[in-house]
Amino acid sequence: MRHILLIVALLWGSLWAQSALDPTEDERLQQTLTVRAVGMPLRDLCLQLSQRTKVTLKVDPSAQEYRACVYAKEKPLVEVIQHLAEAFGFQWQREKPSDEETYQYRLVAPPRKAPETPPDALERFRREVLPKVCEQQQIPIEERLQRVIQYAGQGRAITEEERQALEPLIRSVDRFNIGAWYALCQMGESEWRRLANGEALFFSTRVPTQIPPKALDDWKVLFREEIEFMREQYGDTPQRQRDLEKLESVSELRTMIRFDADTGELKTAYEALADDNLFTIDGSRYVYTEIALWRANTPFLELPRPETEPTLPANHPVLSRTLKAFREPGVNDDWFQWLSELMVQMAEATDAPLVAEYYPLQPSSLILQEWKSYRPRLPQDWYRFQPLLKAFGYRVRLSDAGWVVIESRSREQARENDFPHPTLQRWLFKPNRRGMLTLDECAEFAVLSWKQRNSLYFYIQSFAELHDLMFEVPREIDFLHGGLLHAQHTLVKLTDDRGGTAPRPEEGAVFALQLYASLKPAQRAQLRGAGIPFPQLSTAQQWRFLLAYTRGNILTMDDFWLPVEQREARAQQAYVRLTTELRTRDGERIPPNHQPPIRNLEDWKRHRRSIRTERALVRTRVWRFEFHWGGETQTVVLELPEK
Repeated sequence: MRHILLIVALLWGSLWAQSALDPTEDERLQQTLTVRAVGMPLRDLCLQLSQRTKVTLKVDPSAQEYRACVYAKEKPLVEVIQHLAEAFGFQWQREKPSDEETYQYRLVAPPRKAPETPPDALERFRREVLPKVCEQQQIPIEERLQRVIQYAGQGRAITEEERQALEPLIRSVDRFNIGAWYALCQMGESEWRRLANGEALFFSTRVPTQIPPKALDDWKVLFREEIEFMREQYGDTPQRQRDLEKLESVSELRTMIRFDADTGELKTAYEALADDNLFTIDGSRYVYTEIALWRANTPFLELPRPETEPTLPANHPVLSRTLKAFREPGVNDDWFQWLSELMVQMAEATDAPLVAEYYPLQPSSLILQEWKSYRPRLPQDWYRFQPLLKAFGYRVRLSDAGWVVIESRSREQARENDFPHPTLQRWLFKPNRRGMLTLDECAEFAVLSWKQRNSLYFYIQSFAELHDLMFEVPREIDFLHGGLLHAQHTLVKLTDDRGGTAPRPEEGAVFALQLYASLKPAQRAQLRGAGIPFPQLSTAQQWRFLLAYTRGNILTMDDFWLPVEQREARAQQAYVRLTTELRTRDGERIPPNHQPPIRNLEDWKRHRRSIRTERALVRTRVWRFEFHWGGETQTVVLELPEK
């Protein structure tokens, strides 16, 4: 045993000599302590360790919201913080403000990979990507489609050479964007200049010089092939037969193309018309909001990167110990993170020192409703825990010093999409949440990326369903998340905001709130007064105006097909205005004399069927964004609960 300890000490000594953490220079790092942290922000964890050890530990602002799980029993501080940095791929930097002061330590994260748009991105697309797609368009659509089907049926991973050949082929048979590709292939220099200046261009098959008629023929072939595939796979139905017949009535494809220099994306929107009416198939309008046709920083087809699972040493005395009972976290804990709680309880039960990086908003596609099937079958050792962690996107390994280290496989994706974003952390962990959202909070949420908004909404909705919570749970019993479940009714409207067959008044809220968030205080005051004229808005703000006005379905706005002079004259008269009013309506509440004793999840499960509610008047604040254009007004409504 003495020899093992000596080897470990020598190993750590060599590591410390190469790092900022050197206990031979700073003896304070040698003090031992016991730590238990479940999904704790690095900011709070380092503050706690600093207070206990009198060693100043700081965290770079960019890393403060990252969350860690730690369990260590009577371990040197240097081991704890060294493994903490190792689990996240961070580094410690040593600082000495003055000769009189002791060393301070800062945990530094590598710069977040924020993709930069090359200055020549659009020209690169035109030079490197577009010609290959245009070349494919010379081949009959049926032949191209068969080649794609052959590749798909091989049942093997494609090579890099095959990927390069497949990209233009697949793009050329994309029925959603087929009109855009045909339009791009015959655009003139003036149109490319307008595109580079950020202008949105509109094209139609009714004008052969914009989109050739061949695009509509190819679109019908692809659409017909899809319907036939559905008939073969799932059987024929009268609806599918009607769809085939209706397909022949489509007489026009329209598309919008614009280049977003900020994101390096070439964006499109598209629709199909039959006899001047929007084509409706299977009850839905064939019209879509903006999507990315091409991204400067993202490969179209990414080859899978195989990952090897770390091999755990067999029959290890610590890894073979078992967790015999799992304690559900309490109401005052971040108990909804049961996976992080399980990590720490596994470490406690097996007496294994542990560090783990943990993302509450896991960016993987795992469906949270299926968590029940992933619940551990106890007793469980680390060998059986490894497959469960793998299912949730984590890898577990044993360090040379005997620590269990858990790392996220989704680290790169999470950091690229800024999932530890402070706004997201506030929504998940803000204490004493009211369950009521202000307009500014909604705007703060709306400007997050779609992936961030969707991740949070998906988490809330799935969690509510997992624990049989009412979709619109009354505030009085929303002890879970301190009101977040009550707020989800509003958040749902701000997630995937896409106009349907019959748009509701609140559709377009995301675009309206994004416009609101971009305004300065003086402009917001003007918005609530007489309104802001369309020409006073920036180009980006004008685009948000138009997206909100059309509920995101930009092509449904007929003005884009008017002569430029006529369209600009209408724009001069357009403006946006915000009004508000208090409204009282019927709602539900728990009677004051019937407050169930709910303190934790088990109490909820025990009492939820006996909970009685009564009808009561509730107050809400209604916000109306009025978008005036060409003598018509489109109103986007957002109704938020009031106390």
